[in-house]
Amino acid sequence: GIKKYSSLLILATLFILGIVLRAIGLDRALGGFDENHYLLYFGYSSFQEIVLTFFSASNHIFHTLLMRMMMLGFGDENEIAIRAVSFLSGIIGLWMIYKLALKLFNSLWIARVSLLVAAVCPTHVLYSQTARGYGLMMLLSASTIYAVLKVLENGRFIPWGSLVLLLGFLSVYTLPTNVYFIFGLSGWVFLV
Repeated sequence: GIKKYSSLLILATLFILGIVLRAIGLDRALGGFDENHYLLYFGYSSFQEIVLTFFSASNHIFHTLLMRMMMLGFGDENEIAIRAVSFLSGIIGLWMIYKLALKLFNSLWIARVSLLVAAVCPTHVLYSQTARGYGLMMLLSASTIYAVLKVLENGRFIPWGSLVLLLGFLSVYTLPTNVYFIFGLSGWVFLV
């Protein structure tokens, strides 16, 4: 009834707020913050070169591959297309933050507050509208934690454990130093 409608309205309002904040300035000129270095060194590279520069500073490989596909499909001067991977990662990341908070605390109030904080967080907004791999890394990290919780909850390793492995690999493939996150998460699972 009314309670469910108001709950959906609150959720929709928070998501719309997050989307609007991330959409503002999405079409600004390319090169701000540290986009210049990223685009000049890796954005216009071949797929082979992107894949083979795993330990090169600033190459967020999985993100770079996805961004390069967007550039080939929509043009290398299209600001929105170039930032689309980060933007979509940020929006989906908001959903994962909400789902993760709901799973951890089993509280709509805490999940909504978590979503609100993430929706207005300047760092999350910036990384959701900048052609860099940080937004994708945050999405993959939150998704990995969610999948780990599902494995712990129901013990079904095949679907959820496989997803943990895939998400963990893509997370490290996006940003190699994310291996520390994977080790930390593994340690937490071991302790649990």
